[in-house]
Amino acid sequence: MAQKRGRFSLLVGVLLAAILLLYLVTFTVRANEKAIVTTFGRAGEPITRAGLYWKLPWPVQQVYRYDGRLRVYTSKLRQTLTADERYLIVSVAVGWSIDDARQFLRALTNEEKAVDRLRIQLDTVNTNIMKAHQFSDFISAESAAAEGGSGDAPDRFAMIEGEMLELLASEMSQLYGVGVEFVKITRLEMSEAVTEQVFARMREERRVLAEDLRAQGEGEAQRITAEADSFREKELADAEARAKAVMAEGDAAAAVHYDAFGAEPELAVFLRKLEALRKLKERTTVVVDTKTPPWDLLEGAFGVGAGGGAGGAEVGGGGE
Repeated sequence: MAQKRGRFSLLVGVLLAAILLLYLVTFTVRANEKAIVTTFGRAGEPITRAGLYWKLPWPVQQVYRYDGRLRVYTSKLRQTLTADERYLIVSVAVGWSIDDARQFLRALTNEEKAVDRLRIQLDTVNTNIMKAHQFSDFISAESAAAEGGSGDAPDRFAMIEGEMLELLASEMSQLYGVGVEFVKITRLEMSEAVTEQVFARMREERRVLAEDLRAQGEGEAQRITAEADSFREKELADAEARAKAVMAEGDAAAAVHYDAFGAEPELAVFLRKLEALRKLKERTTVVVDTKTPPWDLLEGAFGVGAGGGAGGAEVGGGGE
């Protein structure tokens, strides 16, 4: 019984020793990792494929594993001076990953140092790029064009971010083996003094735009007025010509009756007096001499003799 227990203990000990030995001489690399094996401190070729690998026990060889996935670092808000000496408060996001594990190990060793170095390099790049651009490049396209900035660029932010990416990626790759995938300006703020200047400039831009619109409106109004006056003059001239034509036709038609009136002048006078009475459109009280045409026709109606004087008559228009 004791012999069996001794064999079992020996078997367990051998198994544990084998596991420990296997742990000392092997290592695994995950799909999202990059590894580097050093021999007496000298780095070998980076391992980028996932799998099980052999190594010599420490201290002969040592394995360093790094996360190969893309990570994002966002800087704190930092005040920066533009080319025209105006202050902007900027925050930038950077997507980075470890490209060259051997260069990364030699220069930085761990990811904490990488983040710290990235922050320093980003601040330097941010300062240099901001100093190369006018303040107007970060405002509206109209403002940029008014101040001689790059207002005609299809995407000024993309252009500035591209410049930052190019400079930062070059430095981080050459010095530290870090690849920079993207650089994005996440926040852009202005100091109180700069904000007031921007608002003042925006008010001036709107004033100039309003004046231009008013000038265009006045010009359009003048054009419409001139066209209306020309149309009115033309219509009046046409109407006057038509009126003269109608009057001529009327005179020609009346001329037919002139001969009959010439034969009976008293009848013609009588008809004209009746026509004058018909033209009274409202009820009116007048005081006239009954011998005054056309009121002499009413002389008999008021009981005034042929030798009567002035009299009053109340006449209602509209009757026949």
